[in-house]
Amino acid sequence: FLITTFFATAQSLQDGIKLAEREKYESAAIIFRALIAVNPADAEAYYQLGKTYSDKENPDSSKIFFNKGVEVGPQSPLNYIGLASLLYADNKPLDAKAMLDKAIALANVKDSRVLILAAEASIAGNEKNQAIDYLNKAISFDNKNPLVFLTLGDAWLAKNDGGPALTNYEKAIELNMQCTKAYMR
Repeated sequence: FLITTFFATAQSLQDGIKLAEREKYESAAIIFRALIAVNPADAEAYYQLGKTYSDKENPDSSKIFFNKGVEVGPQSPLNYIGLASLLYADNKPLDAKAMLDKAIALANVKDSRVLILAAEASIAGNEKNQAIDYLNKAISFDNKNPLVFLTLGDAWLAKNDGGPALTNYEKAIELNMQCTKAYMR
């Protein structure tokens, strides 16, 4: 236990997220599990662990961790978004939309992160117009966030509409020249 405690304090949620973004899923999962061992009520650690398993295409494990995240943090919107993404993958768009509505209702009125994540789930679920609506709402109060525009570009690209996609990628770069994902699109 002492080793786990030391490891978790030496590593952070952000470290795990960065590893997952670089597709180092096993290393990311180790960090998230260690964080949960230290703080079993950390709903975001459960979300990140569930997302890591989802990214590894392991929906059964992902669902377990999203549900546990809802159990320990029923007022945290992130795990509801994770469950929505799984529902979209199971071709249950109405259930997924209800889960996203719940997540957004739980979120701070001006929480662009929740809207971005809801939009990403919607894009993956082929609900591109819904994603665009979420992102336009985020822009209404957070128009300096390059991730909003990056994700909006992704939504337009998913609709096969390159003009608005390019415009939004360019806006993301304008807001943050280090937004490498926008360059790569």
